[in-house]
Amino acid sequence: MNVFFDRFSTGQIVVATGVPNATLQSWLHRGYPVGKGEGQIVGGGSPGRHRQFTFRNAIEIALAKELLEAGIGNVESAFQAASSFAHIGKVDGNRMLRVPGCPFWSGGMSATTLLACSGDSYHVHHYRSGKDVLPEIWHALNSKSMTVIDAHEVFDRVAQSLGYDPAAVMRFAYGISS
Repeated sequence: MNVFFDRFSTGQIVVATGVPNATLQSWLHRGYPVGKGEGQIVGGGSPGRHRQFTFRNAIEIALAKELLEAGIGNVESAFQAASSFAHIGKVDGNRMLRVPGCPFWSGGMSATTLLACSGDSYHVHHYRSGKDVLPEIWHALNSKSMTVIDAHEVFDRVAQSLGYDPAAVMRFAYGISS
């Protein structure tokens, strides 16, 4: 089994993300979560066609929930930031710095990854212990008013809820042999 190719039921997503089914159904009806490319939600729309979600959909939903609970204020902004984290990585030249849906990986170890949002702007930040990250995030968002969540903690919780070892998922995602 591979978390990036497996599909998950609505019930599994509800448990993994902590989003009540009624809220999830409302978000789906309104076009959230978005899913992209291979991360498209399949099924649904008629009786007997059960929705199937990807791991990245689960991350997107869980991050949006965390942002809303932290006070981001509007569902559209929460999903815009969550979708970006879940479906778009970060590349520097030919080097993958962050795999879509995953925290940053640093020197063979996972590292705290923050997701910061201000209005419709968002920034994914690789947190290094002992460093004041607020000035960098303020600069990236061009704002001193923001909502910040620990995306790494959300990733770990979702992976575990879906029955995966978060460290093993990270090693696979970043091509690190065990």
